[in-house]
Amino acid sequence: MHEPPVQSDCCAFSGNYLLESNPERHDKTPLAAAIGKRVYKRLLMQSS
Repeated sequence: MHEPPVQSDCCAFSGNYLLESNPERHDKTPLAAAIGKRVYKRLLMQSS
């Protein structure tokens, strides 16, 4: 069973990750973006 709410959860997770990392830590931002993209891609593959 695939539930749409999971997608919004992913978006919230990646958003929180980016917001949590301080502006001083620029090295952490790309990592968060990569993780968000990976999770999102995985969700898209699962739902199709």
